Amino acid sequence: RNMIQLTENLAVIADDLQYIVGKPVQRERNGEAVIEMRRPQYYPTLAGAVRGAVSQAMRDKVAENEITTLREFLSEYQHINEEFRSLLKPLE
Repeated sequence: RNMIQLTENLAVIADDLQYIVGKPVQRERNGEAVIEMRRPQYYPTLAGAVRGAVSQAMRDKVAENEITTLREFLSEYQHINEEFRSLLKPLE
């Protein structure tokens, strides 16, 4: 399956019904390399999937103590949102 890498740890894949955001992990199944998504979250639109990825990326940074203050959180959240907003602009 093809995927779009969104952040260092998150990617999005799609099937005919939805977009799936999660952490891609490569596994071998029946002698063939297969990409599976850890902690998958499902979205009907790509824009929703990207918003969900931003939220997950922020949770990961807090959980890993990369962000420890509200000021750091707000600064990083604004930075990530602006970055993804500019990437999504052509889709609007």
